[in-house]
Amino acid sequence: MPQLNILILSTSPKSEATKLFFDAAIRRGHNPMIKDPNSLYLLVSESESGYDRVYTGEGEYAERLKAKEIDAIIPRIHGGVNFGVPIVRHFNQNLGIFSTQTASGIRAASNKFETHQKLSIAGIRTPKTIFAKSPKHIKFLIEKIGNLPAIAKTVKGSLGLGVMILKDVEQTNSTLEALYHNQVETLLQSFVDSKAQDIRAIVCGDTVIAAMLRTGKKGDFRANVSRGGTGSKIELSEADKQLCIKAAK
Repeated sequence: MPQLNILILSTSPKSEATKLFFDAAIRRGHNPMIKDPNSLYLLVSESESGYDRVYTGEGEYAERLKAKEIDAIIPRIHGGVNFGVPIVRHFNQNLGIFSTQTASGIRAASNKFETHQKLSIAGIRTPKTIFAKSPKHIKFLIEKIGNLPAIAKTVKGSLGLGVMILKDVEQTNSTLEALYHNQVETLLQSFVDSKAQDIRAIVCGDTVIAAMLRTGKKGDFRANVSRGGTGSKIELSEADKQLCIKAAK
């Protein structure tokens, strides 16, 4: 395998997850470096042939990151997606550098409703979902997703934050009234009783390279490890693997 210069774009450059990527690249004989995308400057040239560039503003002086010295980027855009997405696009499309995720993929993954739209377009089943900017007919919306219990999710958010279970009419009305009054974009979904478990799979090309069964902590319907849940490695069925690959594409 050739030695690669890998740029890790991380909004949490000192996090354990970022360190794991860095150390894995070292073990495989590559040259990794970490940059916070929030410190970068993007230049779009006026030339038809183009000489678009990227500069880093981390030091006392701005320095150019030369495209020919970067073989691939690994985006770790946890927050600041509105700025992170153009940065990934600039490296990937403007400068022609390989990226493990595309800008449009990151944008879609950061918006739960856009994720469900794309899955539906591709013919992949999802829980029944409804979204409205300023809903007036809450009873109608709840009935459309199969009545209570139901799930409410803020359109943006991760780590299980912004996910709520709606169990009765009084709680539903007060919760949604508060969310909509504060202009928090929220989608509603039919409740799927998964016994506080779900599966996360990592797809590389046309292969599922790893899968994890997550189980929520006692008393929580969410399976997020970040909320106190646990994870264990599992082997997926061939049908589940094909579903994951189709969803990733």
